[in-house]
Amino acid sequence: RRWDEKSERELVKLLGEERAKRLLADLGIV
Repeated sequence: RRWDEKSERELVKLLGEERAKRLLADLGIV
């Protein structure tokens, strides 16, 4: 499943930038 910029920004808004980046990395997206 592909993430677009909008959903990534929403995630950052919800989790905070550091947690969001760590989550995305854990999921293998970035």
